[in-house]
Amino acid sequence: MSKTSRTLILKFILTFLAMIATLFYIDANPLGWVFVVALFGTVVNYLIGDLIILSFSNNLIASVGNGLMAAVIAFVFDLVTVVNITFTSLVFLVIIIAAVEYLFHQYLLAVEEVLPE
Repeated sequence: MSKTSRTLILKFILTFLAMIATLFYIDANPLGWVFVVALFGTVVNYLIGDLIILSFSNNLIASVGNGLMAAVIAFVFDLVTVVNITFTSLVFLVIIIAAVEYLFHQYLLAVEEVLPE
């Protein structure tokens, strides 16, 4: 397994844990839906936040952007599925994801094999 694959799995696990803490424990959403939201959040945050935004800006901007993107994705799921999300959980989700992504980006920038182009 490549370092990029392991890094993406780590990113998904961290995103999933953040969403469990907010969407599952605060809003009592089904764990299966939390998994799906975390999967979409991981993919979008990697493609947009890590590969594009982080390449052209700094870690803080990319981390806050990833937190906001995760909240937007969760909100869209609230609009189109059975997931129910409160404003409180979205605020906590932005904070947790931004903090986790800040640390994750430091790792990502330090490891050359998974460095965004």
